[in-house]
Amino acid sequence: MPPFTHDTSRCAPGRSPTAESVRPITHAARNQGAVFSFSVQDRRCDFASAYPELDHACAALGIATAESIADGSADARQTLLMLARAAQPLLDYANGSATAPIPELVAVLRDRQHQAIRWELIRLGHLISWLSEQHHTEESIALHRGWLSFCARLMEHMQEEETTCFPFCVHVALSPDAQLPSMHECMHRIHQMNETHDETQAEIRSLLVLVNRAQCALPDDDLRIVGFGLDALQVTLGMHAELEGEYLLPRCIELVFRARASM
Repeated sequence: MPPFTHDTSRCAPGRSPTAESVRPITHAARNQGAVFSFSVQDRRCDFASAYPELDHACAALGIATAESIADGSADARQTLLMLARAAQPLLDYANGSATAPIPELVAVLRDRQHQAIRWELIRLGHLISWLSEQHHTEESIALHRGWLSFCARLMEHMQEEETTCFPFCVHVALSPDAQLPSMHECMHRIHQMNETHDETQAEIRSLLVLVNRAQCALPDDDLRIVGFGLDALQVTLGMHAELEGEYLLPRCIELVFRARASM
């Protein structure tokens, strides 16, 4: 198998990602932060830091370690698509993070999981856009439109969490009792977050339906890769929602409740 070809034997429709088929986020990728954006301006070393398997693929394509995709390839977009196909979806089970101090748990959710989700949205977006351009069928266009709408809402949700919810949780964990928010405010934030998580899962299920419809009409292996990536993204978002809804926010409520009870 060529080094830049995705192993589609792992990508059967409806098959859930497993430890063998999805690579956890590496330490280097966790520290990569906003530097990497799965674009032609990124260097081979940036790709390898976020997706280690892509170092071999870049080498096979003749891209030097410090070269960007734009500088190291004759057709940057086609190279980017090859790398998007070769990359394995990112998952971060965040083992042990559920019981970590609230500021540390927030850092895991924001700096590791949100970043991995953003990378996957960009990676899969490259393939979905390409499918729509190449085939321009009703199915591929519907998938592209649905994907753009989903990405916009998910990116907005993550930004909202990073600018309001996560700082709120850290404030609760570090503030003196007298500065803690009310129970009403805590419950309102939990309701908002859970509602958004439910909507996100419903949107992914709708996207998977669109992928399945497109697969019936189009003989394109990129659809299998996209479907597998969406399956993995669904798992990632489910774990992310569990950490927030079952651990982070309930612990914040417990802190407020205890503080109010002792006043």
